[in-house]
Amino acid sequence: TKPCLYAVQVSLPETGYERVSHFSVVAHHNETSHIHLREGVSMENVLESNQYKFFKFVNRDSDATNVTFTVRSHHGDADIFVSKTEKYPNEEHFDRKSDLSSRFADEVVFSKNKKMKSIEGTYYIGVKGVEYTSYSIIASITRKGDKGDDEDDVVGPREIVPFQLREGVTHNEFLSEKTKKYYKFKTTMRGEDIHDIRITLTASSGKYQYFVR
Repeated sequence: TKPCLYAVQVSLPETGYERVSHFSVVAHHNETSHIHLREGVSMENVLESNQYKFFKFVNRDSDATNVTFTVRSHHGDADIFVSKTEKYPNEEHFDRKSDLSSRFADEVVFSKNKKMKSIEGTYYIGVKGVEYTSYSIIASITRKGDKGDDEDDVVGPREIVPFQLREGVTHNEFLSEKTKKYYKFKTTMRGEDIHDIRITLTASSGKYQYFVR
């Protein structure tokens, strides 16, 4: 098979109404290629029943104490399998699999401890659709110096990497006592193209407060 070059054109529809469009694009060569995850950047995807999608995440931070992979099913149900050795983890071959830790998300966590002294390296993630599923996946890192349950328990410098919000995409989350979560939103619209920016939070239960800068 000869190598091929594919050209992709993205353009606005010829309706005359849209002046700016925001989108993301990713290319991969087949169903078993790995989609690269970036820390704090949520990726949206869909799965048919019993279909897998595979991702890869690299942690090079020696100060990391936890690496967490979170899958939120917007519709349907998805399971997540993670391995540091098996490139295509599934129900039979994995290091860790998802645990429904809240009503919003499935999580897999790798923690630095006496048994696992280093959590640096490459992680391979397989997400399986139990049924037709639309979902988001995000990789996050907790670092040495991040505050735990005791707010005075801080060692060393603290680096905060906020989750990146995408325009028009709802991000479901939860807060436990004494925790804070950070987000960022970037817009490239300028001048007359932008009239206002709205950030809306809706509580399913409990109370919260938020600040925007």
